[in-house]
Amino acid sequence: MSHVLRISFLPFHLIVWIRAASLAMPAFLLTDLSAEIPKGLNAFLENHCMDCHDDNQAEGGLDLLSLDWNPSDHHNETIWVKIHDRVKSKEMPPPKKSR
Repeated sequence: MSHVLRISFLPFHLIVWIRAASLAMPAFLLTDLSAEIPKGLNAFLENHCMDCHDDNQAEGGLDLLSLDWNPSDHHNETIWVKIHDRVKSKEMPPPKKSR
């Protein structure tokens, strides 16, 4: 009976160890892995977003040229999630712009 209980707790312990290891990982390792905007996303931004959201115009206060790609930074990740949500809901690009 105790053998069955030990097996059922194994996934929980594994998750705890993985989480602890990820917290202990130096931040510079995470940053190096995520420093560049993925190529497909970069092409989409160039074709559909940069006319209004570059360093010259920055409509809505969004300058995509100055926005880093750093998912390990919570504030940065929040901005990218908002961008994703607006594109997915077809709020952006605006209907008059090419989609």
